[in-house]
Amino acid sequence: MELRLTSNNSLQPTSPSSLRFSCASAELQPEHLGKYKLMENRRFVYHIRPAQVDEAAQLTTLALQSKAYWGYDQAFMLACRAELMVTPQRIAAQPTYVLEEGGHVHGFYMLDRERTPLVELDFLFITPEAIGRGYGRQLMDHAVATALHFGAETLYIQSDPNAEGFYRACGAEVIGHTPSASVAGRLLPTLTLTLKTYRPKHG
Repeated sequence: MELRLTSNNSLQPTSPSSLRFSCASAELQPEHLGKYKLMENRRFVYHIRPAQVDEAAQLTTLALQSKAYWGYDQAFMLACRAELMVTPQRIAAQPTYVLEEGGHVHGFYMLDRERTPLVELDFLFITPEAIGRGYGRQLMDHAVATALHFGAETLYIQSDPNAEGFYRACGAEVIGHTPSASVAGRLLPTLTLTLKTYRPKHG
């Protein structure tokens, strides 16, 4: 399904197609080969593409490195490892996209479609060296467009406490806290994002 920006900059579905998104113009256009393209004219040129099943180990490593960026100790990271594992089966079953620049993967996200009409943001991670480049917001823009493509109305997010501010800046609202599946006694912010009123961030 093709998506377009309305006059108030919200994303709306129109007709079947893949998309290209130009950060400079914030304009969504048709693209071939099932890829979503992103271009940043000021500093970087990069694109977002579907993840391949043989990238599972690489994406697991990326997720663990990104999580460790927040200063968690070794015991904590070991406890989180199973939950952060990306498998070929998950990539094949769920929408999973990577952000690539200069031949290097700098981030990825995965959606879980099993909560219809909610879609859960299962993963969104950026490599530590790429944090601060705006890649997280570009992946979020893309995730919203993908969720709308599947007819979702709400994006459900279980966030690391350190990432809560990022999701709130994207327009998500905290609705409560959920016990961590990895670390006993740890509570994680739970947020929801209304997709049709989401405002993409212009480059």
